[in-house]
Amino acid sequence: MDLLFPELILTVAAANQKWIPVNLDEAYRNRSGPSLDMTNPDDQQRLVKEVSGDKLSFGGFLEDRSAIWKGFESGRHLGVDFNNLKPGEAVGSLVTGTVTHVIKDDTKQNGWGTRIIVLSRNDLYLLYGHLAKPRVAVGDEVLPGQVLGEIAPPETNGGWFPHLHLQMMDKDLLKVPIDHVNLGYEDKENQGAGALDPMELIQAWEEDRVKTFSVKKDEKAIRQAVGVFLQSRSLVSVHFNDGQWENLEIEWRNNSSSHPAINHTKPKEDWVARLMVDDKTKGRSYYLHRGDVTIEFPDPNQ
Repeated sequence: MDLLFPELILTVAAANQKWIPVNLDEAYRNRSGPSLDMTNPDDQQRLVKEVSGDKLSFGGFLEDRSAIWKGFESGRHLGVDFNNLKPGEAVGSLVTGTVTHVIKDDTKQNGWGTRIIVLSRNDLYLLYGHLAKPRVAVGDEVLPGQVLGEIAPPETNGGWFPHLHLQMMDKDLLKVPIDHVNLGYEDKENQGAGALDPMELIQAWEEDRVKTFSVKKDEKAIRQAVGVFLQSRSLVSVHFNDGQWENLEIEWRNNSSSHPAINHTKPKEDWVARLMVDDKTKGRSYYLHRGDVTIEFPDPNQ
């Protein structure tokens, strides 16, 4: 499966990355070779490298982690872990929703780091764990692709190798408050009630909800646009290599004349939009321009 998430913000090239599924607990049970101290983030990362090399990998939903992690011998892992990520990489929201929690945990071993929880419009909680430098606050409305925070190093992520824990819970099925779910594992308190596989959402999100197109880059520009995400035909989110984004509202017109793209993120810094229709093929091309940034992308419905 090709995933844009969670590297989708800072590089269009992430679309070409190959993610592979892994089961770290099973790999640990079956491995041979020098022993590993799985309380040590360096040894945790060594296991990841043994299983997936340098490839981006994911796994862990409802996985039995009783062999690999001391202290988590009971209960199944309720989220998906995204591995081989580097501290500082940006993590984007998967959904349109409201930030309900930004919780900092300074626990040095078996902790969370910073976790950010977003409630989607259809009452699904998305919990992003082991982060640093949150860029959102409680009550913020977020769009798909909007940066929530960064992958944290072991020193601040709860004592783990650098990775993202992504957990999806159905609000209506929870039996404990979402922020009481204990480090992503179910136990005797029924903390697993309402757990859903976030990979299903990710696949649907990639296929149907957001489309990414190549961006023409001006090598002289200091600030580069690296991604374009269509929330709808009239709402476009442009992402830059500094992790910032701008949300534009556009009324596309069926002619070649230029018209404004209203910038809701930075008022008074509107873009210019233009829709071109090929007379022969009737194919459409969309253009956005401002200063030294020019973006071209095809009709998402074609």
